[in-house]
Amino acid sequence: MNNYLVIIIYMESFLIPILLLLGGILVGVIIKSFSKYLFLPYTVTLFIVGVIVGLLYRFGAFDGLPALTFGVERVANMDPNLVLYIFLPILIFDAAYGMNLHVFKKTLFNATILAGPGLVVSMLLVACFIMALTLLFTNGESAWTWSFALMFGGMISATDPVAVVALLHELKTSRQFTTLVDGESLLNDGTGIVCFMLFYGIYAGNPTEMNPITYFTWVCIGSCIIGYLIAKITLWFITKVNTDEMIQNCAMIIAAYVTFIIAQFTFDISGVIALVVYGHIVAQQGKPLFSTSSNQFIGKFWGLLAHISNTLIFIIVGIIIVTKVDVTWMKILQLILLYIALNLIRYAMIFLFKPVVQRNGYGLSTKEALILGWSGLRGALGMTLALMVAYTESIPEEVRDSILFFTAGIVTLTLCINGTTAKGLLRRLNLIKGDSVARNKREYEIKEGLRNNCIKFIDDMKNKQELADTNWDIVEKFIPEKTLVPEKSLDKKDYKTELRLMILSKERDIVNNMYERGAITKYSYLKLLDSVDGLYDYEGTMPLSNRDSVISISSSYLLQAMFSLMKAVRINIFQKLLRSMMQSSISKQYDLCSGFIYSQNKSKSLINHVDNLDIIEQDIESEVLNSIRAEIDMNIKRTMDVFEEIKKYFPDIYSLAVTDRAVRLLLSHERMKLSEWQYNGMLTEEENGVLLAEINRKLEK
Repeated sequence: MNNYLVIIIYMESFLIPILLLLGGILVGVIIKSFSKYLFLPYTVTLFIVGVIVGLLYRFGAFDGLPALTFGVERVANMDPNLVLYIFLPILIFDAAYGMNLHVFKKTLFNATILAGPGLVVSMLLVACFIMALTLLFTNGESAWTWSFALMFGGMISATDPVAVVALLHELKTSRQFTTLVDGESLLNDGTGIVCFMLFYGIYAGNPTEMNPITYFTWVCIGSCIIGYLIAKITLWFITKVNTDEMIQNCAMIIAAYVTFIIAQFTFDISGVIALVVYGHIVAQQGKPLFSTSSNQFIGKFWGLLAHISNTLIFIIVGIIIVTKVDVTWMKILQLILLYIALNLIRYAMIFLFKPVVQRNGYGLSTKEALILGWSGLRGALGMTLALMVAYTESIPEEVRDSILFFTAGIVTLTLCINGTTAKGLLRRLNLIKGDSVARNKREYEIKEGLRNNCIKFIDDMKNKQELADTNWDIVEKFIPEKTLVPEKSLDKKDYKTELRLMILSKERDIVNNMYERGAITKYSYLKLLDSVDGLYDYEGTMPLSNRDSVISISSSYLLQAMFSLMKAVRINIFQKLLRSMMQSSISKQYDLCSGFIYSQNKSKSLINHVDNLDIIEQDIESEVLNSIRAEIDMNIKRTMDVFEEIKKYFPDIYSLAVTDRAVRLLLSHERMKLSEWQYNGMLTEEENGVLLAEINRKLEK
């Protein structure tokens, strides 16, 4: 028996944590595999699994299994800082890096309003309610003070980005609304920790001497500076020093943790805000520098890390809540009142700032405000802060127990009630993006086209002598099944909207391909992508010819004014300076317009392909396709007019711009040819890398 215990203790030191890690991931794999049969969101199911494990441990179900008992105890008594420092950098960076940059910029102001002033309002209202609640149930004899109430208010008012982001990724909402909720949860998480630490530091032995406003300002500015500097250093390293995909990801992981540790531990400011800035800068400036394959690899790599972190963190939170919290009927009554109050306070905050929010960015409708309030989940971060309070002996025991119980209860209720009913509320409010009639019709016709093509292919194979002994009954079982015809009739407007979105998606791929080949500059790449994202905001209702952001100097009057200014300047040095500025501006515009024309011509070929497929009713198809062609032709004509105007007023600068464009196309051709030769085995990867590096240096000149 003693030898068995020695083995268990030895296993505990290194093997049990590993087995628990693998066990948690295995549970996630099983749940994910059967997710289509479960009515609960993935993260909520994991949380319930953790609760069940904690209950089994608490009621002695593992008493005959010493190894499992030791393992659950290790999880239950885990240092809260481990959760904070191990999981948060991965989850926050993945959420920040994965955001659509165009949408995030347009939602940033609204997210900041909700996460800044909005959180402070929520904190004050929660503090008032918790003071009233404790005084009511203790007849005025309570250890709670306003400092404790404000500390709890700042902690519990912040929605948990881990829980919110995980939930929204499972639901089909518009990218504008999803980004607003993501952005608010990320930012208010940072401000919530700041507000919490402002009061918690008094009892943890590291109080700040700054006044609250100065401290809050310093934390926000300092965190942004740290995130920005580390992001710039990381980008310099992974784009100039080592461009290997594995090294790039290793560097980004290290930098993410360094950012969080330096901000949170070294300077005692917000590691979350620093990580959001770090992730945003790396995404904004790094994605254009990485190849398409690198970006795909980075997305999948960080997606895997985030999935593993989410899986483990929700199981851990479930175990901690059950093993650490004691429950009484009186506490349950208080918890229910607090849960109701928190939801009402969140709605009051949202509708208080709604007049400001709805006039900026994408706005905020009443339906979106309702789901925004209901999606205010609390999760692992709130529990981490509550455990930090529970382990601080300078805080009265009554307050520590109450904060731990209330936080655990709110986490449980928001995950199990709000988290499970959010999808139903979204569906009732018609905020879940369903497939349009046009998309369903197009998918039906494509499947039917594939089925008919396969039938024809089998008929051709039957005429081949080498396949004479084939059992065609077996082969024909693999023909795609016949699909049901969509019941709803197709609307021209719906079809036009769907077609525009399809073209914009194709155009984005074309732009990415041009930039990866070096056919356009980074300036043109970002401008073209921004124009595509700008039209995506209207979800296909805006004509494709609305491209003023691309065709920015097409005005004859502007070119005439620039021409007259150059003629009017007589001083030689200023004339040279003005000419240099004009040459740079026109060269950039020429490269942009050239790339735009190429993408538009490719888009026309997609229209022709759709026309040849003949998958939509002829009377609708001809009218809609001609309308879309006209929009694309207008883009091409307006862009060609820009060329003519430049050539008319600045023929010498136009010639230089055309020459630069020809050089870039030649170098792009060289890169494509090298890739082709490597694929055919004529070049090794190392040889190709050396030659590509030389071409890239020429492209940067």
